Amino acid sequence: MIKSIILSNTRCFQQKKIVFEHPQTYMFGDNGVGKTTMANRIAKQVSVEHGKDSVAIISFNDDREGAWDQSQLLGLQLGINIFSAQNSTMLKQLIKELSSRRLIIVDAPSNNGDSQLQTLQLALPDAQLHLLLPADASPVLTKQYINIDNQSWNSLMISRLEEGIFPWPVLHALLDNGISLSIASASKNVANSAFDIDGFSLAFHGFKQLASSFN
Repeated sequence: MIKSIILSNTRCFQQKKIVFEHPQTYMFGDNGVGKTTMANRIAKQVSVEHGKDSVAIISFNDDREGAWDQSQLLGLQLGINIFSAQNSTMLKQLIKELSSRRLIIVDAPSNNGDSQLQTLQLALPDAQLHLLLPADASPVLTKQYINIDNQSWNSLMISRLEEGIFPWPVLHALLDNGISLSIASASKNVANSAFDIDGFSLAFHGFKQLASSFN
C-alpha cells in the first residue's frame, strides 16, 4: 500500500495498479467525513512497516476551530509527525524539507471547494488525489464531490463502512463514473486499521445489511 495499491474498477470489475511514483498524496472530502482520522490511520500503518520517520502528515489551510489541536493530539497518540501549512508557499517548503519521507499525506478541508482543490493542484502538480466519502453519503453529496471541478480522482476511499450502513448512492456513483476504490474503514477509532476494498466487497456489504434487516 506504500509504493503501489491494487485497485478494482467497479464499472468493469477489472484490476489496475496505481504506482506512487511521487510520495505526495492528498485527501479531499467534505468536512467531518473523517479525513484526518483516515490520514492518521494510513500514516500509522506505514510507520509500523517502515518507521515513524518514513511518513508525515501536513494539515493544509485548515482554520476550523480545534482542527489543529485535534491533528496534534492524534499525532501524539500514534507517534506520527504532523505539520501545518497555512498557504501554498508554506506547503511547497514543507514538501521540500520532507522530501526524504516515503509518504507525505496532505490533509485538506473542503473550504471553498473548487478553489481549494485548484490551489492544491497548482502547489503539488505531481501529487495523487484521493476523494474520501462516508459510506452513508447522500446522493447529492456523492455527486457533488465526485464531479467537483471535473476532477479525475486517483481513487475513492470510504469511511464509516459500519454495520447498518447501506452504501447504495456511493456504489451507484462508482458504476456511473468508473472510479476505482482503494481503502475503507469501519470504525471511528483511529487505532483500527484501514483495509482494501473493491466494488464486490462494497456491494456485498450493502446486501448483507439488507438481509440482516429482514431478520
